[in-house]
Amino acid sequence: MTGDRVRRAVLALAALGLVAGLSGLGAALLEGQSLLESPGARVGAFHHLNPLGGIVTTVLAALALVAGLTRSGMLALVSAAGFAAAAAVTVLGSALGASSLGGTAATVAVFLGLGGGLAACALTPERAARSDRS
Repeated sequence: MTGDRVRRAVLALAALGLVAGLSGLGAALLEGQSLLESPGARVGAFHHLNPLGGIVTTVLAALALVAGLTRSGMLALVSAAGFAAAAAVTVLGSALGASSLGGTAATVAVFLGLGGGLAACALTPERAARSDRS
């Protein structure tokens, strides 16, 4: 992951993740939710997160931010895997009646979108440098 476009995409995805995580954490704390309450606090018409879900989302997004700043494809891939795992935990929790991250189907979509975008950026092959010779 060395191209400027890929780096900017990772930074944009990290920023979106930070907004989703911090807004979810803030909404859950303002509603006085417990750490594992399910469903989590509603964030506008967007998604639901409880405090644990907000913390997990914020940490994964911060990892993606570090990946973008350091141009580390491996860190972006680790963050992508974390978002995929968070989506799986949310789906499994919803099927069992209570999501440990307080998420709903909309939250799964957010996690998969962030994880898929980060994975695509991390797995984008490097382009060969252009030569100035004619």
